[in-house]
Amino acid sequence: MNQPMLDRRKLLTLLCCVLISACADIEDRWSATTPAPTKTSIWDSNKEGGVSAWLSSYRILANSSLEEQRKEFLAAQAVLSKEPNESNRLRLALVLSLPGVPWRDESRILNILEAPPSLIKMQDSPVHQLGFLLYKQAQERQRLREDLRRRDTELLEEKRRNEEQKQRLREDQRRYETELLEGQRRNGELQMKLDALRRIDQDIKRRKHTLESSP
Repeated sequence: MNQPMLDRRKLLTLLCCVLISACADIEDRWSATTPAPTKTSIWDSNKEGGVSAWLSSYRILANSSLEEQRKEFLAAQAVLSKEPNESNRLRLALVLSLPGVPWRDESRILNILEAPPSLIKMQDSPVHQLGFLLYKQAQERQRLREDLRRRDTELLEEKRRNEEQKQRLREDQRRYETELLEGQRRNGELQMKLDALRRIDQDIKRRKHTLESSP
């Protein structure tokens, strides 16, 4: 192999190394200047998206894990405490109305939606109508819960009355049995006295007959 061929190969190798180094440098600069993607809240687009965006966010959250729901609950509370506007109130009301979560609180939902400015009296927009819907649903759930609690109380009261009636019946039965035994005892004593009187009467008759028979 001659010397010119070796020189060309060395030159090609050097060019490849330079190109690879340049590509790596460009990639590093691109990574440094491109912002990393950040996780956004599911409620971020609701102000512009209207009711459909609120319902879509609610559906996503309802299908999330309990841990994700808990994080959103804490975040909704924190955001509302810093900025108590209508959107944040509606956000927390939706999180509080999630089915099956331990922090579900109908009374708190009603208080959030009733607080001035009310989200249930100003029905001039779809968002206010959504707030009104949440309010009526919370009212109905609260009514059903109170009805269930009242029925449970009535059932417990009825059970208590039945137990008292059973107790009275048992006491009446014991009293009857006691009186029956006492009556049987008295009857036995009376029978013994009657038998004794009969024996005395028979003895008297025998003595009288003996006296009359003797000369």
